[in-house]
Amino acid sequence: MNYFKVLGLDKSFVVDFVKLEKSYLEKQSLFHPDKFLTKDEPERIKALENTILVNKAYNSLKSDISRALHLLELEGLEIDLEENIIDIPEVLSEIFEERESLESANSIDDLKILKENALRDLENYKNHFNTSYNKKLLDDAVVAFKKMIYKKKFLESIQSKINSIGKLKCS
Repeated sequence: MNYFKVLGLDKSFVVDFVKLEKSYLEKQSLFHPDKFLTKDEPERIKALENTILVNKAYNSLKSDISRALHLLELEGLEIDLEENIIDIPEVLSEIFEERESLESANSIDDLKILKENALRDLENYKNHFNTSYNKKLLDDAVVAFKKMIYKKKFLESIQSKINSIGKLKCS
Protein backbone atom coordinates (compact mmCIF):
# COMPACT_ATOMS: atom_id res chain seq x y z
CA MET A 1 0.00 0.00 0.00
CA ASN A 2 1.38 3.37 -0.99
CA TYR A 3 0.71 5.74 1.91
CA PHE A 4 1.57 8.75 -0.22
CA LYS A 5 -1.30 7.86 -2.57
CA VAL A 6 -3.63 7.24 0.37
CA LEU A 7 -3.08 10.84 1.48
CA GLY A 8 -2.75 12.29 -2.02
CA LEU A 9 0.89 13.38 -1.57
CA ASP A 10 3.91 13.19 -3.81
CA LYS A 11 6.17 10.21 -3.12
CA SER A 12 9.16 11.93 -1.53
CA PHE A 13 11.30 11.80 1.59
CA VAL A 14 10.84 15.54 1.98
CA VAL A 15 7.27 16.12 3.09
CA ASP A 16 5.34 19.34 3.50
CA PHE A 17 3.96 18.75 6.99
CA VAL A 18 1.22 21.35 6.55
CA LYS A 19 -0.05 19.46 3.47
CA LEU A 20 0.34 16.14 5.29
CA GLU A 21 -1.74 17.36 8.24
CA LYS A 22 -4.36 18.97 5.99
CA SER A 23 -4.73 15.85 3.86
CA TYR A 24 -4.94 13.65 6.94
CA LEU A 25 -7.70 15.76 8.48
CA GLU A 26 -9.64 15.88 5.20
CA LYS A 27 -9.45 12.11 4.77
CA GLN A 28 -10.39 11.53 8.40
CA SER A 29 -13.47 13.73 8.03
CA LEU A 30 -14.55 11.74 4.95
CA PHE A 31 -14.57 8.47 6.88
CA HIS A 32 -15.57 9.67 10.34
CA PRO A 33 -17.72 7.01 12.04
CA ASP A 34 -20.50 9.51 12.82
CA LYS A 35 -21.11 9.91 9.08
CA PHE A 36 -21.79 6.19 8.75
CA LEU A 37 -24.10 5.57 11.72
CA THR A 38 -27.15 5.18 9.52
CA LYS A 39 -25.38 3.22 6.80
CA ASP A 40 -25.47 -0.55 6.45
CA GLU A 41 -22.82 -2.70 8.09
CA PRO A 42 -20.59 -3.23 5.01
CA GLU A 43 -20.36 0.56 4.53
CA ARG A 44 -19.56 1.09 8.23
CA ILE A 45 -16.86 -1.59 8.05
CA LYS A 46 -15.38 -0.05 4.89
CA ALA A 47 -15.33 3.40 6.55
CA LEU A 48 -13.59 1.93 9.59
CA GLU A 49 -11.03 0.21 7.37
CA ASN A 50 -10.41 3.49 5.55
CA THR A 51 -10.00 5.32 8.85
CA ILE A 52 -7.44 2.75 9.99
CA LEU A 53 -5.57 3.03 6.68
CA VAL A 54 -5.53 6.84 6.81
CA ASN A 55 -4.23 6.75 10.41
CA LYS A 56 -1.54 4.25 9.46
CA ALA A 57 -0.49 6.32 6.45
CA TYR A 58 -0.34 9.52 8.49
CA ASN A 59 1.64 7.96 11.32
CA SER A 60 4.07 6.43 8.85
CA LEU A 61 4.65 9.58 6.83
CA LYS A 62 5.02 12.00 9.74
CA SER A 63 8.15 10.20 11.01
CA ASP A 64 11.43 10.48 9.10
CA ILE A 65 12.44 6.91 9.93
CA SER A 66 9.13 5.26 9.04
CA ARG A 67 8.77 7.45 5.91
CA ALA A 68 12.24 6.41 4.72
CA LEU A 69 11.43 2.76 5.44
CA HIS A 70 8.16 3.07 3.52
CA LEU A 71 9.95 4.58 0.52
CA LEU A 72 12.48 1.74 0.51
CA GLU A 73 9.69 -0.82 0.77
CA LEU A 74 7.87 0.83 -2.14
CA GLU A 75 11.06 0.18 -4.15
CA GLY A 76 10.70 -3.51 -3.36
CA LEU A 77 13.40 -3.65 -0.70
CA GLU A 78 12.94 -5.66 2.45
CA ILE A 79 14.75 -3.96 5.30
CA ASP A 80 15.69 -5.98 8.35
CA LEU A 81 15.39 -3.48 11.20
CA GLU A 82 17.11 -5.93 13.53
CA GLU A 83 20.20 -6.16 11.32
CA ASN A 84 23.11 -4.60 13.11
CA ILE A 85 24.56 -1.37 11.75
CA ILE A 86 27.97 -2.51 13.02
CA ASP A 87 28.05 -4.71 9.93
CA ILE A 88 28.74 -1.53 7.97
CA PRO A 89 32.53 -1.12 8.35
CA GLU A 90 32.59 2.63 7.75
CA VAL A 91 30.33 3.15 10.75
CA LEU A 92 32.07 0.88 13.23
CA SER A 93 34.80 3.30 14.35
CA GLU A 94 32.28 6.13 14.61
CA ILE A 95 30.07 4.01 16.87
CA PHE A 96 32.98 3.12 19.16
CA GLU A 97 34.09 6.74 19.42
CA GLU A 98 30.58 7.95 20.18
CA ARG A 99 29.97 5.27 22.77
CA GLU A 100 33.27 6.13 24.47
CA SER A 101 32.33 9.81 24.45
CA LEU A 102 28.95 9.01 25.95
CA GLU A 103 30.48 6.85 28.67
CA SER A 104 33.04 9.50 29.59
CA ALA A 105 30.58 12.42 29.52
CA ASN A 106 29.86 13.36 33.12
CA SER A 107 28.23 16.73 32.79
CA ILE A 108 25.07 18.05 31.20
CA ASP A 109 27.23 20.42 29.13
CA ASP A 110 29.29 17.52 27.71
CA LEU A 111 26.11 15.66 26.88
CA LYS A 112 24.55 18.69 25.22
CA ILE A 113 27.57 18.95 22.93
CA LEU A 114 27.26 15.25 22.08
CA LYS A 115 23.57 15.76 21.42
CA GLU A 116 24.18 18.75 19.14
CA ASN A 117 26.75 16.75 17.16
CA ALA A 118 24.42 13.76 16.91
CA LEU A 119 21.54 15.96 15.72
CA ARG A 120 23.81 17.48 13.06
CA ASP A 121 24.89 13.99 11.96
CA LEU A 122 21.26 12.86 11.82
CA GLU A 123 20.40 15.78 9.54
CA ASN A 124 23.35 14.87 7.30
CA TYR A 125 22.15 11.26 7.14
CA LYS A 126 18.64 12.42 6.24
CA ASN A 127 20.03 14.60 3.47
CA HIS A 128 22.18 11.72 2.24
CA PHE A 129 19.17 9.41 2.27
CA ASN A 130 17.11 11.92 0.30
CA THR A 131 19.82 12.48 -2.30
CA SER A 132 20.56 8.76 -2.68
CA TYR A 133 16.89 7.84 -2.88
CA ASN A 134 16.17 10.52 -5.49
CA LYS A 135 19.10 9.31 -7.61
CA LYS A 136 17.88 5.71 -7.15
CA LEU A 137 21.15 4.77 -5.44
CA LEU A 138 19.20 2.42 -3.23
CA ASP A 139 22.19 0.68 -1.61
CA ASP A 140 23.45 4.08 -0.46
CA ALA A 141 19.94 5.02 0.67
CA VAL A 142 19.75 1.84 2.78
CA VAL A 143 23.09 2.65 4.45
CA ALA A 144 21.93 6.21 5.16
CA PHE A 145 18.64 4.83 6.53
CA LYS A 146 20.48 2.49 8.91
CA LYS A 147 22.71 5.35 10.03
CA MET A 148 19.56 7.37 10.75
CA ILE A 149 18.23 4.56 12.91
CA TYR A 150 21.53 4.25 14.78
CA LYS A 151 21.75 8.01 15.34
CA LYS A 152 18.17 8.15 16.67
CA LYS A 153 19.01 5.39 19.16
CA PHE A 154 22.22 7.19 20.12
CA LEU A 155 20.25 10.37 20.73
CA GLU A 156 17.91 8.40 22.99
CA SER A 157 20.94 7.14 24.94
CA ILE A 158 22.23 10.69 25.33
CA GLN A 159 18.83 11.88 26.54
CA SER A 160 18.63 9.01 28.98
CA LYS A 161 22.00 9.95 30.46
CA ILE A 162 20.98 13.62 30.63
CA ASN A 163 17.86 12.58 32.52
CA SER A 164 19.89 10.37 34.87
CA ILE A 165 22.35 13.16 35.68
CA GLY A 166 19.46 15.57 36.16
CA LYS A 167 17.81 13.21 38.63
CA LEU A 168 21.07 12.80 40.56
CA LYS A 169 21.42 16.57 40.87
CA CYS A 170 17.84 16.86 42.16
CA SER A 171 18.38 14.19 44.83
